[in-house]
Amino acid sequence: MPDYLARDLAPLSDEEWGQLDELVVNVARKLLVGRRMLPVYGPLGAGALGVPLSEFTTAEGTTRPQRTSILELHENPADFALDWREIERARQAHAPIDFGAAAGATVRVADMEDSMIFGGCDHCGTAGLLTAEGAGKFIGGDWMNGEALYADVIRATSEIMGAGQPGPFAVVLSPRTRSLTHRMIAHGMMLNQMIEDIATAGVYTSRHVPDNMLLAMAVGPQIADLAIGLDATVAYIGNEGMSHLFRVLETITLRLKMPVGICVVTAGKAAKAR
Repeated sequence: MPDYLARDLAPLSDEEWGQLDELVVNVARKLLVGRRMLPVYGPLGAGALGVPLSEFTTAEGTTRPQRTSILELHENPADFALDWREIERARQAHAPIDFGAAAGATVRVADMEDSMIFGGCDHCGTAGLLTAEGAGKFIGGDWMNGEALYADVIRATSEIMGAGQPGPFAVVLSPRTRSLTHRMIAHGMMLNQMIEDIATAGVYTSRHVPDNMLLAMAVGPQIADLAIGLDATVAYIGNEGMSHLFRVLETITLRLKMPVGICVVTAGKAAKAR
């Protein structure tokens, strides 16, 4: 591993580092939402400070970059501590180290990543999928009426297709709005299945989507992708007394290229669980 992670200074064996790395990857993979629907650009390496962003436009049958800028790769860090007694206990018992604190730090990093993807980053000056300038937006119906929610998904994807982006489509709902889809509507059809038939790139749930909003988007690198410099990994910071400090970190940014491939719908009435 690179020296900047200072792993050689940590009181962990190669096998223990392997267990820690595997845990971080597995926890992040289960939690990340945006990364499951966005194409990934990279990893570019820890030394990458920024990434080019080309916004595309299509005119007279040719798609070309309209303008190119440089986006800074933002670091998402979360620290955790490992007590020396836990290391010794595990070794004396010939058992794995309890890396529960590392899992907790990974949860925080994954949450920061999805927060940036959906809501943007104010201090970075970057927009998210829900705040993208140029994305389609409209006020929908009362989502307590399942047919209104389905009609809004149809309208959102239709507007994206009307802008020249044929899909495939992904839809992202809040946990509360997602719960409203588990019911039958007209003709005895399950609402969640009807939405999945439209959103063939996936129907996802994220707490970073407000209850009164839904996100529909065409999925593809021409619309948006996630640029990664350093993918989620663990560095050793040093000791604090008899505790050892570690950091889970990544460097990422969302690249919005064609916001016309995104549509954000606001419910006409705030969605509430039954």
